[in-house]
Amino acid sequence: MTRENLIEGVWRSLRANPGKAALIVLFALLATTALTRFFPVIYETHSILRVISTEDLPQTELAVSMRGLLEQRPLLQEIFRKKGLEFPVRPNTPEIFRLEDAGPGLVKLVVRYTNPAALDDLGSSLIKTLSEQYLSVSSENERLAQIALEKKRAALEVKLKALRAEAARVEEVAASRISDQGNDWRNSATLPGTELPDRAALEKTIHELREHLAEDKQKLTQTPPTIKPTSQEDLKMYSETKTRLAAAHCKLNELMKRYREKHPKVIQIKEEIDALENALNGCSSQCDTEQPNPEFAQLEVSIDETEKMLAESQAKLDVIPVQAHVKCATATSETGKSADAIQERIQVVENMYRNVVEKVENISLRHATTQGCIKVLKRDRETPRPIGISFMERQMIGFLSGALLAVVLLYSPAPRMPDIVKMSGASMMGPTIEPSSGSQTVAHIMQAPALSDSPLEIPEYNMLEPRYDERLMVMNQPNSPRLKPFRKLRSNLEILLSDAGTRLIMVASSRSGMGRTMLTANLGALLAQDGYSVCLIDADFRKPALHRVFDQTNHEGLSMILSGQGDFNSVRPTEVKNLSILTSGPLPENPPEQLGAANMIDILDSLKQRFELVIIDTPALLEHPDAGILAALSGGVVFLHRRDEIEADVLASRDILKKTHARLLGVIEA
Repeated sequence: MTRENLIEGVWRSLRANPGKAALIVLFALLATTALTRFFPVIYETHSILRVISTEDLPQTELAVSMRGLLEQRPLLQEIFRKKGLEFPVRPNTPEIFRLEDAGPGLVKLVVRYTNPAALDDLGSSLIKTLSEQYLSVSSENERLAQIALEKKRAALEVKLKALRAEAARVEEVAASRISDQGNDWRNSATLPGTELPDRAALEKTIHELREHLAEDKQKLTQTPPTIKPTSQEDLKMYSETKTRLAAAHCKLNELMKRYREKHPKVIQIKEEIDALENALNGCSSQCDTEQPNPEFAQLEVSIDETEKMLAESQAKLDVIPVQAHVKCATATSETGKSADAIQERIQVVENMYRNVVEKVENISLRHATTQGCIKVLKRDRETPRPIGISFMERQMIGFLSGALLAVVLLYSPAPRMPDIVKMSGASMMGPTIEPSSGSQTVAHIMQAPALSDSPLEIPEYNMLEPRYDERLMVMNQPNSPRLKPFRKLRSNLEILLSDAGTRLIMVASSRSGMGRTMLTANLGALLAQDGYSVCLIDADFRKPALHRVFDQTNHEGLSMILSGQGDFNSVRPTEVKNLSILTSGPLPENPPEQLGAANMIDILDSLKQRFELVIIDTPALLEHPDAGILAALSGGVVFLHRRDEIEADVLASRDILKKTHARLLGVIEA
């Protein structure tokens, strides 16, 4: 029988395990679907827009100036909410909407989303929002000017209220002073017409102080209490940064037409845009920061000092007795001058207030009468194009990956069954033997070659005081013709091991008492005499006997290494050169659990590194599960059967070896 090729082996393996192959492919498809949920397919569509407005909007770099609206997260959330769509948790705004300049007055709108049916609605909603938001206010500078005027109007209202209260207080004080001075003159002993020498100087000083106080208060009304300490350098930096940012966006749009998003040039310009935006935000925050105006505070201090000096001078003047009509006239004159100054200041503030109100109304009127729209010149009416791999392509990749994984996991090469050894001009039994007397041979049932054309002979027990155990025929009767089947088995097994590429052999049988221990001992001795370094493992935790064949103790061995209580010093040499033995050791409570542990594989790997061949003696296949576990771990199995063994036991043993995916090297009869 010729060796099957790779395709035939794959087809045979998949036909032998159709359920497992289907499960593996289904798992791959489910994994692909789950990945698609976390990394959905993105679809995109394009539109060419025409911006029409009654205002004189700049016809160049429209996309750059309109892109600021796309950076407002609440605005985008509102668009998605109106359409009943789920807003991405971590949205990357340029991947949802992207605006590119397409010529004077033209803008290219690119919409990307996971649901292709929602692309048209999202584009229409964004166009409507841009018409309402972008065309309602002509520029950012005008909006800032409107906000500043509103703040100035509020400040002027507060100032007017304070001045009117001060005017009322001055009139009340003047009336009270005139009354008090009249009473003082009536009670005074000073003659009319007499004045002290310094009265004129005091009156002149008071007049100058009042004029100075009026000037300071007028300056105070015109000086803002807070200022934005922005230097010309900061304003220039803000303007330059904004210009560079617009240029960088234009350059990015040009690069995106030629390269993909992960191209080094695109990544570099995106990093430059991020740096410029951070710098622009820093300049904007610095420009918007308000601080107390030192000039305003200085004027307030000067006014307080002037008022204090004026009060002191007025007090000195009041103690000088004068004629009643002179004092009353002076008080009236002074009160009139103070009231006139306050009225002048009130008039100035009212004029400023009217100008501010007029400017605010003009801006509001201009905004209310602004008309404009964004007209769609061309829209991509074709099926939205996926970016990258589409959903069907992902599913196809998942199916192919599952099929490949099924092949890798389920493929196992078929055992090779060639003619092994030629003898007397006739070849040995091949892969199949015609049944005789209406029944099939064991080799035909097991689908494996017979490793010897004659059955193994049992040892002779009539020897007087043999040197070795009676079962070790190789050492007790080295020249006996009974060893001929053993030597044929060794020769054929050497050829099979060379072809199979394994160095780990297990001797198995259906039932106990068929001679597995005898076969293991003699086969190991013959291979050791042929120059191989051989290790025999007694893995029969039910009735170990290999240690008795070689006259060894069984106090320590494989069971202690598996439980972690022993080491590889338990591997002891025998009297046969190149032959060592690892006895079973104390019998464990649960042999299948011990043999099926993960460290059993490590023990076998370590022994294969130390010895050229490792042969394992096991319990019967049909009596205990231990042999089935070891068959799955071994590289090859030699099946021993008796001449009178029933066919049902052979069939059951074959099924066990198939289920464990054991590699059957051949059969031998005893």
